[in-house]
Amino acid sequence: MDIPSKTGTGAYREKGAKLLAAFSLVALGLALLAGLGCQGMRGTERGGPAPPAAATHVKYRYRYYPDSAVYMDISRKLFFYYNGEKWMTTTLLPAEVQVDWKNYAVIEMDTDKPYRHHAETVRKYPPGQRKKHEGAKTEKE
Repeated sequence: MDIPSKTGTGAYREKGAKLLAAFSLVALGLALLAGLGCQGMRGTERGGPAPPAAATHVKYRYRYYPDSAVYMDISRKLFFYYNGEKWMTTTLLPAEVQVDWKNYAVIEMDTDKPYRHHAETVRKYPPGQRKKHEGAKTEKE
């Protein structure tokens, strides 16, 4: 009895068909993944609704010391003060800036630069007034 051999051209065709089917499946899978990935980004790329994290509004909280016109952002560990020419930002106040640490007001703003609203802050919390302002707090450090 003769057993047919698979060493002829039929064997090559069969292997080629299997390879083609495997490549086709891989290509189809990649195309599906790429389509899903692009579809997930359409909203932000084409002016769709912003992601929820971007919709939250950041508030900055400062202690304002009216007698020295110094702002302190506790969470970022920064001080803002005017040196006579421009506003300075530092982690350590210079010795010439004297601050009454017991007299301050707690202020919340939408900006990371509190001095942008300094004129308004001075009107609300003028220097030299020792009385407790609305929203002002006195804490021992």
